[in-house]
Amino acid sequence: MPLDRDSTMPEGDASVAPPAAQEESAGAAVSVNPRDQSMLAPLLRDVVATLGDTSTGKGYQALLADVEAGVVQPGRLRQLESFLEMGLHTGRFRARFGALGEEALVRLFHQTPRGAIVAGSVSAVNRALAAVAGQTIERL
Repeated sequence: MPLDRDSTMPEGDASVAPPAAQEESAGAAVSVNPRDQSMLAPLLRDVVATLGDTSTGKGYQALLADVEAGVVQPGRLRQLESFLEMGLHTGRFRARFGALGEEALVRLFHQTPRGAIVAGSVSAVNRALAAVAGQTIERL
């Protein structure tokens, strides 16, 4: 399972969050490899074209510039997380890029602070379930 479908969706858009709030949740910059760039850049261009010159559109323009440069700066990680999480939850990435493309974007999501928390939670559940591997579960 690429992403916990029951995890809560982010509230709001990171592009409209106060800069201090963006910096508080931000970690280190995240590298974006050429394959991920080729998937994300067209999607972000569509968002930028749709949102135009609004403050949210400008935030996505800055995220697009980071993606095209191959490094998303810490101040834009919340916006990247939200964008990736939405595309993964809705199935849009799988529909557009197939299972392998979706998996690549899941790996990128796991490099973000919130994505790392999700990945850690999934790993912890998998470790816990390994203890009951091969046993019959009679009741949950």
